[in-house]
Parts: sequence; structure tokens; C-alpha cells
Amino acid sequence: MKGVEEMADRFIAALNQIERQMKDMILSVSSDHTPFHEFVSEIQGEKMSDNDYFRILETFYGEYMRKQQSKAQMYCLMRMMQLEKAQNVRWMRKMFPKIEFSNAPNPSLKAFIDRKRPFYQALSDKIERKCVLISTAIVLIILPILILSLNLNSFLSLLIVFSLWGFLLRLSSRWIVPTLLQERIGMLSSKLSDVHQGFEKGMKFKNPPLVLFDMPRFVKSGTRRLMKAFC
Repeated sequence: MKGVEEMADRFIAALNQIERQMKDMILSVSSDHTPFHEFVSEIQGEKMSDNDYFRILETFYGEYMRKQQSKAQMYCLMRMMQLEKAQNVRWMRKMFPKIEFSNAPNPSLKAFIDRKRPFYQALSDKIERKCVLISTAIVLIILPILILSLNLNSFLSLLIVFSLWGFLLRLSSRWIVPTLLQERIGMLSSKLSDVHQGFEKGMKFKNPPLVLFDMPRFVKSGTRRLMKAFC
């Protein structure tokens, strides 16, 4: 247990010190060579705690905000959303092989995430609502087919339809929503600075577990089209 505690949050102190140093420096808004950039380049590919990664995303977010790069800001917020959900959903932790998850969120980082949650939560809610509507539309189409074409009684038809509806909702929450969000994050990654792109590459993120299967090309293409329609 002691070793885990020593591993946790080993970069936050250095990041806070760098932030204090940068406040005393006169930096160009467009500068891509700051002490912070040098630091994240040095630790690229290393394991870190969830709080460390949150802190790095927060710093990049502030940098993009000063440069008015809204899409890069959204990338940071959506990664935070993914990481926050993975803290509570164990299967999602497989997406973050370089992250050591802790049970003690940093108070200041939690306050930042709570302030920004409405911005990124709106996108997730939008996708989830549309998935519910699509699932409902599917079962409403299937219900009359079961009753009229297959001559099943109403009770059995309703049982099948509600079972299918529950399955579709489960599939949406466990795979479709995370997959669409991951697709969106992938599109936004091209808007990051070169330093940030290099750092993220070193984190070796993985797709949601069910996406790891080798899906046919037409399925992957369909997923991307759905993502564009939802987002």
C-alpha cells in the first residue's frame, strides 16, 4: 500500500512549481517552447496517476483558452470526462494503460472538473438521448411485425420487444456512446499542439474494449457516419 501512495501524484508538485515560474515570465501567446512543454516532453511515455494526467490536461486547457483554440479545449475536456468515468467504471480503465488510478481525487482538480462538467456533459447527453430515441424507434417498428407477421400473442411480443429494448440500451451505454465519444476525440486530436500530440501518443490510449475486435470496414465507416450525425 505504501508503494502505491509513493507512486501517486508524483508530477503534480513539479507542475505546480512550473506554473508559478511561468507566471513570472513574459511569454508570447503563441510560444510553443515553455518550461511546461519541456517538462511534458521529458515525462512522455511514463506512467502517472490520474491526478497527474488531469493536471496536465488542465494546463493544456488553459494554454488553448489563451490562444482561443476551442476544439483543442474540447479535446482536453472530453479526455477528462473519459478519465473521470474510468475512475468509477473499472472496464474503462483498460483504455488508459499508462494511468495509475487512485481513490483520492485532488481537491483543486476536482473543483476545476466540476466547473467544466456542463460543457462536455452536454455532448455525452446528446448522444445518449439520440441512442434512446433510435432504440425506441427500432422496438416500435419490430412490435407490429411480431404481432401481425409472426402471429405471436401480445404478451409474448411485448416480452420480446422489451428484452430487445433493454439490450439496445445496454449496448448503447456500454459501447455506442463510448465509441462515438472516442471517434470525436480522435478527430479533435489533430487540433492539438505538436508537444501535446507527442505527449498523448506516449500515453498509448486504447479504444473502448468492444472496439478492439477487428470489425469489418463497413462497420467502422458506419460508426464514423453516426458520430458525425450525432456530434
